[in-house]
Amino acid sequence: MWMAALTYASGLILVTQAYHLMYRSTKVPNFALGAITTIGAYSAYAAKEYLGLPVLLGYPVSFIVGAALTVFISVLVIEPLIKRGRSLVEITLATMGLGVLLEALTQIYVYLLRELIHRFTSSIMLYQYIYKEYGLDSAFLVSTFLAFASFLLLRYLFQSTRFGLSNKAAWENQSLAQVQGINPVQDRIRLWVIAGGLSGLAGGVMVMRFHVTPVMGSWMMIAVVASVFLGGMGSHRGAFIGGLLIGFLEILGTTWTQMLIGVWFGEYRSILTISVLVIVLLINPNGLFGKEIPANQIRLSFFNRLNRKQWITIILIIVSGGAIISHTCTVNRVKARNSVLQEFSEYDIEVMDMNRTLPDFYAGNLTSFKNMIERLNITKVYVEPYAEKSSELTFFFRRNNIYWKTDVRLVYYGICQYQAR
Repeated sequence: MWMAALTYASGLILVTQAYHLMYRSTKVPNFALGAITTIGAYSAYAAKEYLGLPVLLGYPVSFIVGAALTVFISVLVIEPLIKRGRSLVEITLATMGLGVLLEALTQIYVYLLRELIHRFTSSIMLYQYIYKEYGLDSAFLVSTFLAFASFLLLRYLFQSTRFGLSNKAAWENQSLAQVQGINPVQDRIRLWVIAGGLSGLAGGVMVMRFHVTPVMGSWMMIAVVASVFLGGMGSHRGAFIGGLLIGFLEILGTTWTQMLIGVWFGEYRSILTISVLVIVLLINPNGLFGKEIPANQIRLSFFNRLNRKQWITIILIIVSGGAIISHTCTVNRVKARNSVLQEFSEYDIEVMDMNRTLPDFYAGNLTSFKNMIERLNITKVYVEPYAEKSSELTFFFRRNNIYWKTDVRLVYYGICQYQAR
């Protein structure tokens, strides 16, 4: 779970840094980066499945495709809009339209492949080709390296190179930069190469571990925007920290929430990132590392108007509510487990560990297991020791020095509601 969370966070960091670079160079949020990430994922997949390249070469392929596509749409669409003096809102809407167009083209590409290759599915993944050793896999190691390396390289680029310093000068005062001989258009295009490459590379990272669909980029942009605002708009360090935190939250938070209220929450995982975005905008709109905002805007924040007693009251309500929910879940889990044990009330049941030196076989689900013991006239049934908060039970019986067992799991299907499966 932790490796999956860090892999996802690494991909999110790459897109968030690309978003930061595009915003700093044009002052426009580029919402087409999500679609470029999806195309990068399908490019890495095509390189392996159709060109027969080694799976790790999918990373540079996705980077090149993302960089080329970003420069293409920037030169044809974004740059002409900037030259014509279009407003930032108009350019932002143009990036949204580009995102919709690229996503539609990806879906057409998938449809054509499905017609030509009937076994092709829209959900792709390359995890089966990843090298695994000692509990680690190359997808996790490479993605983590790429995320941290990109952060350090960009930091060096903009603090210690002429290219980075000229870009920073153009960001602060474009007219003065032109007087000094800096070509902002040329520098912008070079920056778009880096940003597009990082977005495509993020797709290569995602497809190595997760299932990717043509609409992945649209959902991912929600997490990207939340990461940018959490870290602070316009902050390179904030883009890295925000992507890391949101990535962990979306994977681990979703998993833990599913354990608490049910697996159905997985379809609504974006609620977590949207909640973070709303909270950040209410409490501190400039994020963790963003620039300070005027005091009159800070006073508009709801949470900044709360006094100490109100804060204590809110915290007590949250803690009390959490304690009540936790206690209710524990009680309901015990009731559900006891109801399963009650089904064996007519048998002589005993708590005992299986002898691991003897073979054991799975006898099917609980219903099949009960039918078997009735058919064989078994009177002695065992259950392995379980903890008070255990959500799994293993029943077994012994026959001819062989254990026949069934595993029963208490599945969450609602808030603190459990059902045996």
